[in-house]
Amino acid sequence: MSFQKWKQLKWFRAALRPYRKGKLQYPYEMLFRYYMEIDRNLPFRACGHFEYFSMLKFDGIYEDAIKNLRSLLPENMLDNFNAAIAAYEGLGEGPESEQIVAAFEECDDYAAEHAAELAGILQRYFADGKARNAF
Repeated sequence: MSFQKWKQLKWFRAALRPYRKGKLQYPYEMLFRYYMEIDRNLPFRACGHFEYFSMLKFDGIYEDAIKNLRSLLPENMLDNFNAAIAAYEGLGEGPESEQIVAAFEECDDYAAEHAAELAGILQRYFADGKARNAF
């Protein structure tokens, strides 16, 4: 990652600390977690919807996280998110990797292309001081 790109992510680097400490408010905590899984321009590998949903299930917060995200996502991203949920729930137990790639490729690509919209929502959240207690 270039220095310029890393510099542009100043808000992201600042938000990581309170996120890791569990100090972001819902639904923004869930939005930040989703953003980290879909934005391929971050300094680490974004895994996509399958990994995101699987980890939510593992953490026991799947339904709550879905509800939180649906309250914040812009309409175009909400449609894509709902399609990803349908794909995830339609996979069944222990899907093969080819099934996972086929089911999520389009949803992951769309979300990655529109990740800047989520970054904008998160940046406004932090700029408005709503997360002030988290820092």
